[in-house]
Amino acid sequence: MALEIEIKLPLADSEIVENSLNNSAKFIYEEHQVDYYFTPAHRNFIEDKSSIKEWFRLRTVDGNSSVNYKDYSAFTHCTEYETKISSVDDMLNILKSLNFKNIITVDKVRKSWLLNDIEISFDDVKELVSFIELEYKGDIDNVDEIRKYLFSMLDGINASVGEEDKKGYPWLL
Repeated sequence: MALEIEIKLPLADSEIVENSLNNSAKFIYEEHQVDYYFTPAHRNFIEDKSSIKEWFRLRTVDGNSSVNYKDYSAFTHCTEYETKISSVDDMLNILKSLNFKNIITVDKVRKSWLLNDIEISFDDVKELVSFIELEYKGDIDNVDEIRKYLFSMLDGINASVGEEDKKGYPWLL
């Protein structure tokens, strides 16, 4: 289990921010991610559209796969559980057998940089605008202070952004 603190916002001009990051941060990776989001029959994760509190996701990246569960008890951060899986087909069959429903598939290309203790990612999501995500990777003392720190980093990398997305890509598609 890990505590995850991140912010995600629509990004107006990724080229300006990418130039800034290439001068000040360490490029980590670029990868194609396909995320399958599920909800169980016994507890509908998406029933209350105004307040998403849980996600269950299967992700594939270049032949590697993982499952991930996030619990957003508070909208400022989440508790996250993630593990690798060896067979996407077997996992899909398990989920189908347990009556999990695939609610949406999100297809995106992600580029990520590390700047101090923040992983900064650009997501180009099919059928959506580009997004920037800042995730804190250091020791967590105070969630509110870390969120303020993440928002303050946006000016330092010349990011022109829209309102923070707190529901996730599945709701935006």
